Amino acid sequence: MKSLALTLSGFLITVLAPAAPAGGEDENAAVLRKLEGTWDLERPGHKPSDIAQNGDVWWTFESGLLVITCHDGQTEQFRCTPVVNARANPMWLDLRYPRGETVVLGICKLEGDRLIYVPGKHVKAEDYARAKGELPGRPSSFTPAKGDEDRKQVLLRNKNSGGSR
Repeated sequence: MKSLALTLSGFLITVLAPAAPAGGEDENAAVLRKLEGTWDLERPGHKPSDIAQNGDVWWTFESGLLVITCHDGQTEQFRCTPVVNARANPMWLDLRYPRGETVVLGICKLEGDRLIYVPGKHVKAEDYARAKGELPGRPSSFTPAKGDEDRKQVLLRNKNSGGSR
């Protein structure tokens, strides 16, 4: 009876688990490990200490969760699950929101201690799962269209954060 329960629970976990995007699971996990820690939004003309004291946006990756913190007099936080496809070119970094209703399609690249991210369209989670992330609305370039330059985000690894603020 125990083995039947274990088999059934293993089956349910396999069937109900969200599908990983195409690509090697080890490669995706390796990228997520590289992202662990806190990243500050780059603000040209500001010193890193200014950003740490008066930072307006930072991302914290920890244990398969991404918390995006925005601070401008008051603090707001957005929690999501990052989904990576390391084999895609450019690499995908999709953000799945907790209620499972929407996913933000995005691309990213790591350049040492810089994370460059360009978000795209918000899509329904069920459409995302059905298409395995292969949907229109994903950016294809790190050079945004004229007038859309503010969508590109450059984040710098916060070396003083110890993984979180």
